[in-house]
Amino acid sequence: MKSGTLTVADKKSTMRKGEKGTVEVMLNPEFSTDLGKLKITGSGGISIKNGIIYAKKITKSGKPAKITVRCGKLKETIEVTVTK
Repeated sequence: MKSGTLTVADKKSTMRKGEKGTVEVMLNPEFSTDLGKLKITGSGGISIKNGIIYAKKITKSGKPAKITVRCGKLKETIEVTVTK
């Protein structure tokens, strides 16, 4: 069964440089066959390895880093401000 919706817990977040964390992703329906297609990527000071998000560089004011969550044809973006 294909996913009907993809939801992330927060659309905006703040992390400190050097901090690590995760993203809470909710698929509807929960037993979607698209779960195997889930991909999380980061840019602008954020890197992602094995599902863990690492804040690498402090972001400039008005230019947040972005985490993109894709599952099948569904896509959500999270803006992350990385501070000292």
